[in-house]
Amino acid sequence: MQIGMIGYEAANARVAMQWLEAGYQVVGFGPGRDGNERTLYPGLTLVDRLDDLAIALPPPRTLWMALPDRAETEHIYTELLPLLSIGDTVIDAGCSYYKDTQRRAHVFSRFRFQLIDVGECGAWPSAEGGGMAIGGDPSTIEHLSWLFEALNPARTQAWGRVGPEGSGHFARMIHAAMASAMAQMVKEGFAILHRKTDPTLDFSQLATIWSHGDAARARLLDLTANGLVGVDRQTSDRSDGFDEKWILDEASELSVTTPVLACSLFELLRSSTPESGSDGTPARSPAAGRTPPQDPVG
Repeated sequence: MQIGMIGYEAANARVAMQWLEAGYQVVGFGPGRDGNERTLYPGLTLVDRLDDLAIALPPPRTLWMALPDRAETEHIYTELLPLLSIGDTVIDAGCSYYKDTQRRAHVFSRFRFQLIDVGECGAWPSAEGGGMAIGGDPSTIEHLSWLFEALNPARTQAWGRVGPEGSGHFARMIHAAMASAMAQMVKEGFAILHRKTDPTLDFSQLATIWSHGDAARARLLDLTANGLVGVDRQTSDRSDGFDEKWILDEASELSVTTPVLACSLFELLRSSTPESGSDGTPARSPAAGRTPPQDPVG
């Protein structure tokens, strides 16, 4: 089995390594990347141009792309479209806006290409397999089950089809919004602990203990604990507020009141600075290289 990969981000590198360990061949292309990076990915065949990637893979091709920048993703789709053949499948596991995905899927269908969207949920990929909410054609997803199983070493129910094209990315947006709201509740709880002087509590230790026995585990307390003991969270926390903003737009369109989500987004934006938050917990830094959301390209 051969897989084409577009993007050299850290998460993609982990994905490629899992496929290589499963015995699959991976050919990678990183837009705008330095050619010297090819030494960082042993076993991964790297090409310098997108059309070289298309040439290296016999049709029907399976291409995995996960780019963090919306404008770059749109550019790659535009360049990729004339290089595809009937029966090719593109799996978009990036932080795409779901309406962009629906629009692209409509274009793909006219050329008899398949577009599958993967919404990454939580810490992914991880030793536990992470979470993948997948949107697209059921038979295509079933045909590619080997690909998703290789990213699920724990053999848990951590991936599955949740609906048609766009639904995986929409599920990711909802998950990110809920996680932000829950994280804000955790942060406010620790703000109280931080202000409390009698009794004094070791809340770094407390976060670690709670993360092993509380229903709210889902990486929220884990992330808080890691932040409190000085672990860099930028590599594990992919959201920079774009998903939350998009979900608030959806809620407004649907006339759904979301005061908790709105407040958590405000706090996220307020605390997204290099300095620590005013409540004493570490501030959350936005991911580098991401462009602010814009209206979907029509």
